[in-house]
Amino acid sequence: MFFPLTQEEPKHRNLKFIIIILALVLIVGLVFGQPVWAVYSHASHGKSFVAKAEEELSAGNLKDASLHLTLAHQEFLAARDKMGRLAWYKGIPLLGSQVVALDSLLVSASELSGALADLANIANTVLNPLDSTLEKAGEEKKRESLKVLSESTPLLEETKHKLEEAKRDLEGISTTGLLPQIGGAIDLMKGRLPLLQKTVDKLILASEVLPKMLGYPEEKTYLFLFQNNTELRPAGGFIGTYGILKLKNGEIASFATDDSYNLDKQYNSEIETPKPFQDYNKRFEWYFRDSNWSPDFPAAAEKAEWFYKLEGGGEALDGVIAITPTFIEKVLQLTGSVKVQDYPYEFTSENFTDQLEFHVEKNFYKFEDKTQRKNIIGDFGEILIARALTLPKDKLLELFNVVVQGFSEKHALVYLNDPALQKIIALSDWDGRIKEVPGDYLLYVDCNLASLKSDPFVKRTIDYEVNWDGKGNPIARLTMTYNHIGEFNWRTTRYRTYARVYVPAGSELVKITGNESNVEVSEELGKTVFGSVTLKKEKTVLPNSS
Repeated sequence: MFFPLTQEEPKHRNLKFIIIILALVLIVGLVFGQPVWAVYSHASHGKSFVAKAEEELSAGNLKDASLHLTLAHQEFLAARDKMGRLAWYKGIPLLGSQVVALDSLLVSASELSGALADLANIANTVLNPLDSTLEKAGEEKKRESLKVLSESTPLLEETKHKLEEAKRDLEGISTTGLLPQIGGAIDLMKGRLPLLQKTVDKLILASEVLPKMLGYPEEKTYLFLFQNNTELRPAGGFIGTYGILKLKNGEIASFATDDSYNLDKQYNSEIETPKPFQDYNKRFEWYFRDSNWSPDFPAAAEKAEWFYKLEGGGEALDGVIAITPTFIEKVLQLTGSVKVQDYPYEFTSENFTDQLEFHVEKNFYKFEDKTQRKNIIGDFGEILIARALTLPKDKLLELFNVVVQGFSEKHALVYLNDPALQKIIALSDWDGRIKEVPGDYLLYVDCNLASLKSDPFVKRTIDYEVNWDGKGNPIARLTMTYNHIGEFNWRTTRYRTYARVYVPAGSELVKITGNESNVEVSEELGKTVFGSVTLKKEKTVLPNSS
């Protein structure tokens, strides 16, 4: 039997259909809205804990920072867990890519926050035995900190692995078409990871080397070289001052400095100097003060040790530590100015080099005889070290960064006689070695020849280009311009340098202009070397000239 349809029935059907659809949307919202909100809530809390951890780190509160990072790690893990209930969204066009990216982002966030929590916890464990300053800690507490640091290498390696996993996860996320909030978070984490990885690498190095270097568990003795880079020498600067530094359990057992000339005058050398010293400086006997002729610091350090023992030095050495005045200036920026008793100077990061040079070259006679003119360096060093040791714990990371920067810029160098430790130093590029590398390269090395302390006033410009001849052979052109902006006075004069250019082995010198009469070709450190000196008056760089 058939019943005729009225005009109202289609409307009722449409209304029922709309109600059913709305009910389904409501059910879907109730079923899936809750996990979406849960993901957002946990992720938001995780972000807040990370922000709190950053504040604690800035204030030096490592314990609280570690706690907040651990809480952040837990929140990101919880958010990731809630993402499991949203798996079906991954099949929906456009929306699916956002869900996949968010899931991967939460994985990376949990890995990263966990790694940072481990780092903060390790740092807190290392520093926890110490008091408010290093000076107050005492030898036993420093020994305990060094012990903890030496045992932290496996944990740091694990942290490094976590960061590598986070990096792989982030690199695997396609950012095409992502919401700005998700894409921005991914870019932010990608931007921060390289610095974190470098920091962990430095901490691994510190855990492997620093305890032993600082005299744990056995005392260490180092030959200390003060390389004055206002008078450039191949490995850093003229060795006008040297010292013996003894470290035990992180404390300075003793530190004594002296004028290098006082060591040299004890020995009547019959060792010939490198040929350029003979030819251009009329100096034929080689002494300790000129031992850093090689630009390769391990070679220069070994030669310095050799001369030290040859000239009567009696200490059994564990290695060589060298610094320049520039490194001291960086430390002074952190510690503040230093006054030395019985001297009228206040050394700051701005005037340290000039004030010290003025005293040892011009003003020393008012206080001591010439053999004692560099006593002020030892006195200054003791005060500066004491200042560094009294820095509050929240400044120790800054001090560590100053030291690392010094090594990175070659204003601080170290050579250890222990081959295993030296290998680690080399991996960090703290050793100042001349590397063996493939392809094209050059190393330009100046050696100030009796030009006083003129180097800060000599500005150098290098231009380098490579072209090919008709046979396809590479032809390199190197131009070095010296611009002397100083003037004639007690510390500055015409600039004369023996310059060496290290290039790939087998390279040939085609032509030279500017110093045609005195070019020497040799082989050193597995490289071909071209050497030349600005000697004649017309080839010497005068003040206010190029």
